[in-house]
Amino acid sequence: MTQRPYNLPPLNALKSFEAFSRHLNLRDAAQELCVTESAVSRQLKQLEGYLGVKLLERVGRNSQLTDVGQHYSRALSQGLYVMSEATERLFPPLTRYGFRQVLKIGVGPVFAEYWLSKRLGEFRALHPNIDLELHVNHNLLLEAPLERVDLEIYTGNATHNEFLCDRLFQIQDFAVCSPSLLKRIGHVTKVSELRKFPLLHEGSTHWWSEWFKSAGCQQQPAKHGPIVYDQIQCIKLALAGEGIALADHISTLDHIKNGELVRPTTHKLITAHWISLLIKPEKRQEAPVVAFRDWLLGSMQEFKSSLGDYHE
Repeated sequence: MTQRPYNLPPLNALKSFEAFSRHLNLRDAAQELCVTESAVSRQLKQLEGYLGVKLLERVGRNSQLTDVGQHYSRALSQGLYVMSEATERLFPPLTRYGFRQVLKIGVGPVFAEYWLSKRLGEFRALHPNIDLELHVNHNLLLEAPLERVDLEIYTGNATHNEFLCDRLFQIQDFAVCSPSLLKRIGHVTKVSELRKFPLLHEGSTHWWSEWFKSAGCQQQPAKHGPIVYDQIQCIKLALAGEGIALADHISTLDHIKNGELVRPTTHKLITAHWISLLIKPEKRQEAPVVAFRDWLLGSMQEFKSSLGDYHE
């Protein structure tokens, strides 16, 4: 019997693990693979049995990758990306426009939800030959940028010198709440007065402490509200009148214009976090990348010009 040249686990199990490691959610992984959640769960257990290690661990109601699971996920993603690149390079799809070009864009969930998704139609109308793949990256802390994409719209304060970088937008935090909550609070004359009201904490209480400190308030705010590990859900709770959230222009501009959110005080904290465009050096001359970069820089400049109180 001929020995297999590659020591690989069952491919369906690998596909299930790779999808789950990106979403960290059985439902989303199952939807992507067009299978049931139980099928994904069985494939994950099969892979753990084959490898003889735990790739996942339960944390409350959720699952997360173990240390070895994180390393295996990165290696698997890199291998699949190499195969995907080779397939597209050697066998580009034909259409009535001729050879189609594919651009893979990585982006965080907040920027995708509140800014990019509302403007992508403009780019597609300008460049009908370019097929877009949008990879919403929920897990940048576990995964390096640009593992499976051509360029990444990255939010954070980390530096990635191995990539070409355009700084697009500096994050500036200010307080927002629903008009109904502000009516209950009443007119706010000092920033320090906000400490008495329910505060929505994104990820930890650290951000509110830094914000109050930047306004000259040395006393730490009391934790009167929930800690929410998702910025989008934090904004939704603010919209529902559940408390005051820290937010920025990207996530709240439309809500403020529509009167759904208000700023109880004008104070803002200019953070060290930026939204940046990262591009692999070997991709910088490719036509889809050049077209998207030019469009994004122009659109972001228009957006910044429309803001009355944005300064870098």
